[in-house]
Amino acid sequence: MGEVHSRKKSYYLPYWYFLPIWLVEKIKAEKKVAFSAHFVRDVLWAQYCLFITIRMMDDLYDQQAEDPALPYAALLFKLEADRIFLRYFRSTSRFWVAYRQYVCRTISAIVKVDSLQQSGRTKPAEILSGYEEICSIFKIGSLAVCSYSKCRHLLPAVFVYADALAGAGQAMDDLEDLQQDLVRGRYNYIATFLLSLPKSKKRQKGDIKNNGVETEDDLTKVFLHLSRYIQKAERTAQKMNCKGMMEYCQWVKEYMGSIQK
Repeated sequence: MGEVHSRKKSYYLPYWYFLPIWLVEKIKAEKKVAFSAHFVRDVLWAQYCLFITIRMMDDLYDQQAEDPALPYAALLFKLEADRIFLRYFRSTSRFWVAYRQYVCRTISAIVKVDSLQQSGRTKPAEILSGYEEICSIFKIGSLAVCSYSKCRHLLPAVFVYADALAGAGQAMDDLEDLQQDLVRGRYNYIATFLLSLPKSKKRQKGDIKNNGVETEDDLTKVFLHLSRYIQKAERTAQKMNCKGMMEYCQWVKEYMGSIQK
């Protein structure tokens, strides 16, 4: 998802960067748990290292990069994330069980989504679910905060929030990449959604490839569908009574509105 602007703030980083910060603020206020500044910085850095790891691997798999050194660079970033988290969690901690699950889930989903996007007959919901799985690795920062503070009971709601924003965010990126992806023979979420609309039975795939989102009505249907995911994230944030999470949802809605204009 691109930058999210408001009159008061501009977000230049995605939800997964801010989520550990919001959780630290919430837990400090409600549970009176102390977090050192070093811990917060370390978690953010380790989460960013995991992002770089997956970004490099995805670019190689997607043939958007060819540098033979990238696999080794990706491994170094992964090892750096491991090193940081080992400062706070023993090797026997159940943190590492979830950590490995999320890394594996992300790697598997990259391959799965690539396969799904090779057909225009793929159901949009399947691709959106795959996007959520790809973003599993971005839950690790929040997992670290909740595990360190012994507040793992917050994780189910946090992950509902994260999944909703992950799917909607990637889908909005797909809107910008629609024609480029189709040229590459990839039917992303937006392409499969447009082809699934009733009137698309008479529409050729080439029409979407040449014209993208053809009508304002098409665009409205896309955003109406995506808004349900934002609303799901917003409801979860409200139940958690987490100010940062609620504000981010509001600004995502503003961003969606700016695209529609």
